[in-house]
Order: sequence, then structure tokens, then C-alpha cells
Amino acid sequence: MTPGIGDGRIFLERPLTRRYLNFVGRLILHGSSVIHRQGAFALITLGVALTKFNVASRVVHPLIRDQIHRAGVRLLPLIGFLAFALGLVIIGQTVSLLTRVGAQNYIGTVMVTVAVAGAMPSDTVTVRLSLP
Repeated sequence: MTPGIGDGRIFLERPLTRRYLNFVGRLILHGSSVIHRQGAFALITLGVALTKFNVASRVVHPLIRDQIHRAGVRLLPLIGFLAFALGLVIIGQTVSLLTRVGAQNYIGTVMVTVAVAGAMPSDTVTVRLSLP
């Protein structure tokens, strides 16, 4: 019997197949390496946050407040504008699709359902934060 024929090695000896398998293998190894590094970073961060939170609180707590202000509060106008624009796009597409199939009577019901479902997470947060 000729080597490489009938024993399954002919499949792996083709250059394109070998390159593809190398690519997939490297992709899997790289992905597992990234997950390993991210997990290690998360564990280290969690450990430091839980054990050293009150150490140097005069320095750390103002930095945390500044970062929350910079990353959260200052971005609210941008996020609000994007939400408004995306809402208009969704409303336009919904009206267009419902008009196309002749279901204009349901436009109000669909819009109220979408508005209530979209407002629920923010309402929940507002109610939770307002409780003592």
C-alpha cells in the first residue's frame, strides 16, 4: 500500500487543508489565552477591590467618584441623543412595515408596548435608587 493513501494522511497533506487547520488551531489557542488573561485580571481586580477597598480611602474614593462622573454622568447627553435617534428609526421601520401589511390599526398598541418594555429597566433602577 502506498503511504499516504487510504490511511487518512492524504487529507492532512494537502497544503490548503493544513493551512486551514493551522489557522483554526491558532485561533482556538489564542482565544483560550485571551480568556485566561482576562480571567486572571478579573480575579486580581476582584481580590484587590474586596481586600484593599478602605486602604488609602482619601486617595482612592475621590478617584472613583471622578471616574464615575467622567464615564457616566458626562456621557448621558450623548447616550440620550443616540437613544432618541434609534427610537425614531425603530418607530419609522415599524410604521413602514405595519403599513405594508395593512395593520395600521395596531401601530399605537405596538408603540405603547415597545415604550413600556424599553422604559422598564430605567424605571426599575429609579425606584430601586429612591428606596432607603
